Amino acid sequence: MKQLDRARRLLPGLLVVAALGAGLLPQACKRSEAKREVDSAARALPVDPELVVQRLDNGFTYLLKPAQSTRHAVELALVSRTGSAVERADERGFAHFVEHVAFDQRFGDLTFEALAGPLGTSFGPDTNGTTAGSSTVYRLALSDTSREALSNALDLLLGVASAVRFDEATVERQRGIVRSEQRLRADPLREQRWRHLFQGSPLAEREPGGTEAAVQAASPQQLESFYRRWYRPEQLALVAVGHIERTWLAERIAERFGSLPRSDAAPSPPVEPPLARAEAFASLEAASVGLRQGSIELISRLPAPAAERERDFRVQLVDRCLAELLDARLDRSWMAHLSLLADRPGSDVGSKSSEGLLNALRIRFVAQPGQLRGAAELLFVELERMRQHGFSADELTRAVTQVSSWLEQVAAQATLQSEAERLTRHFLRGGERLAPHQTKAVGQRLLAQIDAATLQARWIEWLALGHKSVLALRAAADGSLSREDLQAMAAEVAARKLEALPEEGPRALMAALPEPGRVVATEELPGVGARVWMLQNGAKVVFKPVRSGSNEVLLRAVSPGGRAHSAPSRYANAQLAASVVLDSGVGSHDIRSLLRLLEGKRATVRPWLSDGFEGLRGSSPTVELELMLQLAHLYVTQPRADAHALERQRSSLRAPPPASSALGRAISTALHPGDARFSKPDPDTLSLDEILRFYRDRFGNVSDFTFIIVGDLEQQQLQPLVERYLASLPGSPRADRIAPSREQLPPAVHRVRLAGRASQDSHVRLEFRGAATPHARERVELEALRLHLESALLRELRQQRGAIYAPQVTASWSASGYELSIGFDCPPQNVDVLQQATWTSIERLRREPLAASAIAELQSALATLYANATSSSSQFWADQLEEAHLFEVPPQDILALPELSAKLTAEGLLQAARRYLRNDDHVDAVWSPG
Repeated sequence: MKQLDRARRLLPGLLVVAALGAGLLPQACKRSEAKREVDSAARALPVDPELVVQRLDNGFTYLLKPAQSTRHAVELALVSRTGSAVERADERGFAHFVEHVAFDQRFGDLTFEALAGPLGTSFGPDTNGTTAGSSTVYRLALSDTSREALSNALDLLLGVASAVRFDEATVERQRGIVRSEQRLRADPLREQRWRHLFQGSPLAEREPGGTEAAVQAASPQQLESFYRRWYRPEQLALVAVGHIERTWLAERIAERFGSLPRSDAAPSPPVEPPLARAEAFASLEAASVGLRQGSIELISRLPAPAAERERDFRVQLVDRCLAELLDARLDRSWMAHLSLLADRPGSDVGSKSSEGLLNALRIRFVAQPGQLRGAAELLFVELERMRQHGFSADELTRAVTQVSSWLEQVAAQATLQSEAERLTRHFLRGGERLAPHQTKAVGQRLLAQIDAATLQARWIEWLALGHKSVLALRAAADGSLSREDLQAMAAEVAARKLEALPEEGPRALMAALPEPGRVVATEELPGVGARVWMLQNGAKVVFKPVRSGSNEVLLRAVSPGGRAHSAPSRYANAQLAASVVLDSGVGSHDIRSLLRLLEGKRATVRPWLSDGFEGLRGSSPTVELELMLQLAHLYVTQPRADAHALERQRSSLRAPPPASSALGRAISTALHPGDARFSKPDPDTLSLDEILRFYRDRFGNVSDFTFIIVGDLEQQQLQPLVERYLASLPGSPRADRIAPSREQLPPAVHRVRLAGRASQDSHVRLEFRGAATPHARERVELEALRLHLESALLRELRQQRGAIYAPQVTASWSASGYELSIGFDCPPQNVDVLQQATWTSIERLRREPLAASAIAELQSALATLYANATSSSSQFWADQLEEAHLFEVPPQDILALPELSAKLTAEGLLQAARRYLRNDDHVDAVWSPG
């Protein structure tokens, strides 16, 4: 739910001590304790007792932490202090290029791709490697934790650290992939922000993606020189977290990596971007890149010291408090100025947002077309208002509560991956000394010491002129807005006397709670571990407890009917009914009031409509379960449809769609010519009354609804809330079911060609779809086809040809049957040859059975996937139980997935390929640049 997602936002301002007064935050210590607090601030933070950090004689470092998890696994990472910051002017992009070449290597019999199968580790673009401004990280996630498996993984990472070869064929292949990734991620606006964030530093011209010219000109000899210069023992570390034998693994690491020769090169200096006075204002013309909406962005910079002592950790907690405080202010600014702002203000704070090299605060207002000047003034007004009036006691109390909740989550939801990332940051920047349980304990104690004066002092640091700048990016509709205009506007606003925001009294989502209904019958789903309650209003509740440790509850609700009940002439209103209601608020709360009420909460509910069904999807922490069910109750009983929400939908419909959306609509039109369900709604035919009438018709009677609730909770917690909020919903028998359409279109090849705005690459898509029922065997076979095609095309199109960055292969089920889609981006001149290569892989799969080794790998991957999911994944169970009710298949089918995965056969997959991947019945679609 976009409007209700609680991202951590931040908007700078100054606190005035006189305005805040005493007692705004709970005072944990008396004045007599002040000296003790000052002394404790210099105290070193405790060190994770399970952590081993050792530096070998040659400078190589290893960091080991035994840790338990829900699955038997080890997370490994080879970390290099080599990123784009160390590149010379003619080497821009070399750090990233070297990463790509390193993955395309064979060290003896070991390759990353080979380890992905037998050792059970994931492998693919964005999965195993990351290049940033100050580092490159190579990751392996192993489900086989035997000594042999770990030895092989160490040998592979040793090869990356010391034995990468730069032959012509490999470099040329990877050059194509790097260039494809550059095109895919090209974003001139992001690059402008990067330059502005790091201005005054060489890093400003060292965005990790590099430049096209440098990558195109890079020779094998130049890349090898860069690699030898920077991949030295003192620049490298190995991280291992999980089910490990600490002593044995330390000895094996020392044997292998300790033999690397010590380097005689001078130590590389740490990357420290300057924090001197920045240009206060800048205004850049961005119309040349097709920017439709201008933006105004504030950027502040502060040092990012490693959290070695309590005072450092306390500063981090202060920043989190300020982030929570201003999250609410951003929402209030946005919803009060919808005519100026096109979307929720974007914000980010902390060292992660700026590569860990400095603390960065970034606030971005995106303006409606032609409204950049107004958006800029609003930014300055909100800054000045906070300078003059500060924040209320209620705001500050809520912020502390939210940070306290975050500390609880850190302790409860730590994973092997998050711990490996923590140790990686420790090697790169220091700090990160606390284990998750220590973070909670120390953090709660330090949080109680934070007062208004501390917050004010930190705000003064954030807003010091020497660390702050304002960047405007102008779209064509914004006219002129110069640097001088911005300076004058800021000065004029600073001279105003502004009113404080009005205080808000106690707020409740529901003015009065509904009288509870009753559970009239109970049954069990054999083997599934789920209970079914039949409610007095005719609805059913399926409850599945999952002990995942996530403290999360997921809600699904499904009912047959959907948009198929709309008259063709009114179908556009049915298409947008759920979106308009979602954007209008609920009950007595318009969207502004609802967002304010839900400040700091994570409970969400979202209504949805498809051609054959209507329903709700929601999630919440376990402690906010009642709030989530209240939202569900209101979306059924008291929906809203407000004019501003309709206007936002109209504006979105009139805007040019992105390439993927345009191609998807063109495919639907080709498959269903003249069908109103697949045409773009006419914004001028939309009616609020019709939208609300249709929504109430579909959601106002829950007698045929099935509610699915999955998560970390017990029956005694849930049943009273179900009776009050779900059993009390209106429901009476109705016979309006429309059977889901499983139409079987005549076999045909639909060729779709679409041209759009100027771009570098084409987008190619092949789609296979047809009528089928998703029983367990069919689900396993389709997922096996997806996994095999994804692996085969990754190998063929990326690793062998170096022609694309990554293929996207998806498989899904709907009321009408299955869909398997293959997509990739490539230069327009490569479309034909890459399409033919894709068809070669498909035809091979249709023509002959897979080898026994390939089937074994698929069996292992699927069995592991389903076994882990069925044991501990709330998301898996919520999705599977929802689909069982949508598609009318027995819920017990879910339990058969691991067993059927182990029984997958080459002949069965061959027949599935012929059934699902028909060369005489598919969509062949290409979007090309105009």
